[in-house]
Amino acid sequence: GADPIEVKAQAVDTSLDAATGIAISASSTATIDAFVLAASVAIAASTSDTVAVAVGGLWTDNRIATDIEASAERTSIDAGSGALTVTASDSSKVTADAMAAAVTASLSGGKSGAGSVGVSLAHNTVDNTVAAFIKNAGTMRADGDVTITASNDSEIRVKSIAVAVSAAISTGT
Repeated sequence: GADPIEVKAQAVDTSLDAATGIAISASSTATIDAFVLAASVAIAASTSDTVAVAVGGLWTDNRIATDIEASAERTSIDAGSGALTVTASDSSKVTADAMAAAVTASLSGGKSGAGSVGVSLAHNTVDNTVAAFIKNAGTMRADGDVTITASNDSEIRVKSIAVAVSAAISTGT
């Protein structure tokens, strides 16, 4: 896979001071909406022998890769009379609709043959890491709540449909 992109909110080797609270927050809402369509049609007509073949196929590959981090490291924090919150969240979404169709018709006064193949393949991945933390903290003060949260609400929705229809009509033997 590809190297993930980074979404980071970091306080490193510093001090944070606020009278009414401190929030460190990182979030990703990466979105892929994919619609892929493949169609194939074959028609053969003759007063003698005929053969018609159609192949309709597709492959769709959708990937999201993100490292999401909210953190304070080697940092002194004074949130005063307020709260200290460190929050990392992911709500990435992949929506993929893949449709393939193959249609054949063979019309003959002699021998007739028809064949169709429809293939639809969808591969979708959300490969994210989500982290929220305080590491090697210096002095910390918060008169309000201290909340550290990491959440991953990623979602993949896929429809992959393939249809193949063949018809052979012969008036001969």
